[in-house]
Order: sequence, then structure tokens, then C-alpha cells
Amino acid sequence: MKRYERIIVATGNKSEITLPINIKRARTIPGINIVIETSTNLKKETLIVGFDHKIAPGFFYWIAPLNENMAVIGAGSTKKITLRKLVEEILKKHEITLDNTKIIETYGGLINKGPLPKRIRIGNLLFIGDSAGITKPITGGGLYPIAYVIGNTRKTECYPLTQQIERLVKKVSKKLQRHYPLAKILHDPKNQKLIDSIIEYFDKSGLAYHLSYKISFDNHQELVTSIIRSPKHLFNLLRIGIKEKRTRQLLRMAIETLL
Repeated sequence: MKRYERIIVATGNKSEITLPINIKRARTIPGINIVIETSTNLKKETLIVGFDHKIAPGFFYWIAPLNENMAVIGAGSTKKITLRKLVEEILKKHEITLDNTKIIETYGGLINKGPLPKRIRIGNLLFIGDSAGITKPITGGGLYPIAYVIGNTRKTECYPLTQQIERLVKKVSKKLQRHYPLAKILHDPKNQKLIDSIIEYFDKSGLAYHLSYKISFDNHQELVTSIIRSPKHLFNLLRIGIKEKRTRQLLRMAIETLL
């Protein structure tokens, strides 16, 4: 029998290898994507993300236009949802007509919600991606961590390839851990009023437009750190927290993000 110095495990969420060796798995929820065709003209440059726990309890929903008349509508949810009802609720919320809207295709799978793992290697087994639960805590996206590792691996380094990968996986995992405090607030249905009030403030104050040009989509912690650097916005958001009786949660999120 051959023996290997390192074995990289990248078998996804349903990996059976993780079970017998006691890797602590991230919490998962089912996610669904629905490709629709509609008579409504969609803004094909606009990606819509919504944190509405009546529609997608425990996670969020999205609308990703493919062209002017086709889009991918999706959601993650801790509760069972009917495909047609999900489509209707999302389109209605965004004032997109239901006339002549039909479902073309559906597909889905499990989405990681965190927390991120404390260990990624046991013996000579090195876990990366969804198999280790290393995904963005807010969106569950797994492409960014993998792309980060691949993009920063260097052939000329003196470290063997597997050691480089392990070092980079730990580095990106530590970086993503700073997203988790914000994810816990956004994914909790009890915080819906707080979420609505914060989104309303972002829109009315122009903060959403201002930050959209400054924050990378893959670095969600920058949203929190940018607000902390602005005494005015920080004060106003803490006032919202006091009104919604969620001040302690907001302060804890800010502190944990900065650590």
C-alpha cells in the first residue's frame, strides 16, 4: 500500500471522510437556485441581495440577472420552502410582474454557515474548501477561499506545495473568521427589525452608495471597520441598536471583527 506525505481532501460538503476522523463540521442549510424567464425587463447589471427572514429564514435570498429577461433566483433557508412560492415572494417584493414568468431550471445543495474550523489537518489529511467548512460566513461562498489559496501559491517558494497550501488555508480561514460576527447578526431572524433599520439608514444617509465603491465583495469585515472609523455613522447605528434593543450585539460584533 502506498503512503503519502499529504493527502488534500476537497470532496465538498457531503464528504464521508470527515465523519470517522472527527472533524467538527460547519452548520449547513439547504440552498436552491431557480432559473426563470420573465416578460419583465430586468436590470442585467444589478445583483440583488435581500436579508428578509420571512422569505428566507436563517439566511438570505438573491436575484442574479442573466440577461434582460432571464435571472437566477435563489435562497438559503432553515425552513422548507416551495419553489413557486419562493419565486412569487421574491418577485413581488421587488415589483417584478409574475405574468408570463416560468421556471426553466432548478439546482441546489448544502450551504456552509460556519463557524470556521479550528483545525484543517489531521495526520496527513489536509482539508480545504467546503469539506473543511472554509467558506465566506455571510454568503456561504466557497470560490473565494480556494481562489485565494491558488492565487498565492508560488512554484518558486522553498516550501513544498502542500505546506504552502496548508499555510494559506490557515491564513484565509483566519481572515474569514472576522466575517462571522456580522454573519451571526444577519442570519438571526430575531434581528429582522434591526437589519431593516440599518439597511434603511444606509440608503437614506448615502452610506450604501459611498461604501459600494470602497468595499470588496469578498472582504465583508471592511463594512464594519469602515463604519467604526466614522464617528458620525457609528453613533447613528448605535442609536438604532438602542432603539431595537440590540446595542450589546452590535458592540460585540464590532469588537470581535477588530480582534
